[in-house]
Amino acid sequence: MVRLPHAPGAPFLEVRHAARDERLARRLAAVARGFDPRIFESLPTGGADTLRLLLAADEGSFRRASGGRFPDWGLAVAFPASREIVMRSPRIVSGDTQDPGRVLVHELVHVYLALALGPAEHAAPRWLHEGLASLLAGEWGWSERVDMAVVLLSGRLLPLERLERSFPVDTKPAELAYLESLTAAAYLRDVWGERGLTLLLRNLRRHARFDTAVRATYGITYAEFEERWRQSIGRRFGWAAAAASSWTLWAPAAVLLALLAVMRRTRYRARLRALQRAEATAAEGQEWEGAAMGVDDPTPREADAQEDAVTSEDDADRQEAPRDR
Repeated sequence: MVRLPHAPGAPFLEVRHAARDERLARRLAAVARGFDPRIFESLPTGGADTLRLLLAADEGSFRRASGGRFPDWGLAVAFPASREIVMRSPRIVSGDTQDPGRVLVHELVHVYLALALGPAEHAAPRWLHEGLASLLAGEWGWSERVDMAVVLLSGRLLPLERLERSFPVDTKPAELAYLESLTAAAYLRDVWGERGLTLLLRNLRRHARFDTAVRATYGITYAEFEERWRQSIGRRFGWAAAAASSWTLWAPAAVLLALLAVMRRTRYRARLRALQRAEATAAEGQEWEGAAMGVDDPTPREADAQEDAVTSEDDADRQEAPRDR
């Protein structure tokens, strides 16, 4: 059991794992203890509770713990209502896998966000949930930038309203949904800062309507936010648009993008095949063991009550400071 000094409503983490995963369990406990999601500061929280992390030693254990309703390509799943996270052990995921620490942080954000929003959690769009989780887990790398350039080149950008309640199940559309969600959340942070995100969540908890929360926080409508996000992507990846309008000049760059996308998709499919093989050969009935974790008890940081003005460094995106209404 470890103390999570920054966690809203769930200050303790219990890690359950197979004996062979004890070292990983200790590492993940340290990651969770050190994760400081500043955007949740000063938000209302529930009483003391325990969050449980289950490290599945085989595919059978993962499917039982997750209820068997999770896509094959997923590495972990969070259940905020029961304060649980179920994660595949990296031992049963071969190939080019994500860092387990980042996977855990991604799922922690889902739980923290649900706890912070309380009864209004249903009003948070799915893209906001996934975008914030990916953003705070540091999942924006060179391959994601390549993927976004390819998306703009092909004109496949989805309206955010299609990502409000659910995500596609198939791999390729799901990857696009996660990518758009990440860039939309990053736009909110880059333009109005982490303080703006905190106020957005506070207004969402108060009003239980996302469009109302956006207007109360940023002084613009939901539709205006989406339009500005799209314009920002266009400016940031304008070279992809140029490739689309000037094929002869940009053909080498376009070919390179296509090759990089194929390479990334090939690695992803290899991981999926490895998971399927692991499911066919994994031993069933692996018992969970509780990790004996040290406990530390730092004093939670007091929320900053100062309403700081937040402005953009980009004149094209400059707005008045987010506010709490």
